[in-house]
Amino acid sequence: MKILVTSLLIFILVMSSCQKQPAELVISGKISSGSSAAFILVQARISSITANPAFTPQEITLPADGRYSFSVPSGDLYEIEFSAVNHKALRLPLFPEKKSARINLDATLSAYNYPPEYVTVSIIGDWNRFSFRSATPMIRRDDGTFYFELPTPADSIQYQLVDAETDGRSINGTMADRHEYDGGGDYISIVAVKDGLARITFDPAQLNRNTAQNLPEYSFDQKHEYLSRLPEFIRKTNEERELAEKAMLRYQVQHNGGTAGFVYEMSGFKDELLNLMENNKYPVLAKAAALTLSESIFYGAKPEPELMKKIIDLVPITDPLWAWQYYLIPAVFNSALSDAEAQKLFEKELDAISAHNVRGMVLVDLGLRARQAGDQTRAMEIYTRLTTEFADLEELSYYIAQLNPDKRISPGKTVPDFEMLLLGSDKKISAQTLRGSYYLMDFWAVWCAPCVREMPKIHQSYEKYKNMNFTILSLSFDPKIEDVENFRRDKWPMPWLHSFVQGGFSSELAGLFEVDGIPKPVLVDPDGKIVAMGSELRGDDLDKTLDKFLARK
Repeated sequence: MKILVTSLLIFILVMSSCQKQPAELVISGKISSGSSAAFILVQARISSITANPAFTPQEITLPADGRYSFSVPSGDLYEIEFSAVNHKALRLPLFPEKKSARINLDATLSAYNYPPEYVTVSIIGDWNRFSFRSATPMIRRDDGTFYFELPTPADSIQYQLVDAETDGRSINGTMADRHEYDGGGDYISIVAVKDGLARITFDPAQLNRNTAQNLPEYSFDQKHEYLSRLPEFIRKTNEERELAEKAMLRYQVQHNGGTAGFVYEMSGFKDELLNLMENNKYPVLAKAAALTLSESIFYGAKPEPELMKKIIDLVPITDPLWAWQYYLIPAVFNSALSDAEAQKLFEKELDAISAHNVRGMVLVDLGLRARQAGDQTRAMEIYTRLTTEFADLEELSYYIAQLNPDKRISPGKTVPDFEMLLLGSDKKISAQTLRGSYYLMDFWAVWCAPCVREMPKIHQSYEKYKNMNFTILSLSFDPKIEDVENFRRDKWPMPWLHSFVQGGFSSELAGLFEVDGIPKPVLVDPDGKIVAMGSELRGDDLDKTLDKFLARK
């Protein structure tokens, strides 16, 4: 009997060792500084782009030689970030083919873009919750340094500098006992308090500026060199967006401020992406090119149904790569298919989608469709699933909140009473003064990239419907009124009603209208009833929704 038990144990051990173990992907390399000084603190992080709930993001502090290594499950999509005190963070997408087992990635970080001279520098910190709005100018000394002091009972204080680098970021100072990552690519300086008084000096002479050119730079091993194309897609997409904005401004000058009929024709970047889609030997790169091309519909390029169809054929909804640009899904699939076809596809494939954030986005779209169709049972079912299975996705929290059946701000309910001062005027606007007309309340901000992306469509819709008992009231959540004025002068004229919401998200108006994210568009009818909101009023759906109501007149 003893021999039988021993044999059985050996059999179990042999079988368990023969079972297929989860494949691992190892990413390693070296991080260098583009300045003459050694790193004070350099860190690396890796996270799942699919927001895989089973994967815990990893963070490591690198040794003096800058070497790092991560071991992660293969088959997922990742983003890797390198950050360092006094340097700009570098984020890179990693979409390796499944057969990959090891990737070598080296990078050189760029020091901040410091101005050549300093006239003013402001400071923020834990005493003002790092608020840009209440930043305090530091005292400029004759020796070129800047000084700040703060009485406090605390043992230490945390701070960052504003206006200390040219990209508008808040960054660490030159004085610190230690540093902490701020979660956004930069670092917080921490200094000890002595005798109840915090004393901070910023010395521009101590800054380590770039010594190398064309930074940041990065290189993959030869087998994975194709991955270096992905950040290029992002950079060129940003360039195309800026070109589209400039083209729109020129069009407005030529058409008395109007945007009706404007279409942005992409440059040679479109041909480059099409060529990669059709001829590239790396499937993941071809798919990434397709998704990059699909984003063009957000900055004024004319949607081409045949092209969008080609994109979703190459990258079906079940492909995890959609996790990279999950927010494009409703617009792309609705451009390639009819609304009914897109909904049918989403319903059919929902549970076959492996990427967590993609499945969440598709479920959000289905919930919004159910609410728009008046199917409260289905909308509630989807809301319940979203809150139980996808509450971890902060990027979807805004959309999930729109489906909350207990919200005060939802279709069918009366718009709350409000009264605001119009920008550039001593007149007030309110729910009462707007009675008798359709109006779109657009909660937005200059700093909000999705808000700015909506500008071409909002302008086009305004030109189309402005003489049909329709107007727009834009409510700015910007820190300063001047931000709105400069934006309207230099970028988009926004020739409709405007008001400034003092306090932004912490304001009484934000609480009244349940604004927990922007853009937040709300359409109100002549009787003061909310008739549409959210995704129904964004992108191409804005015209469809306005047609639905204004065509009844």
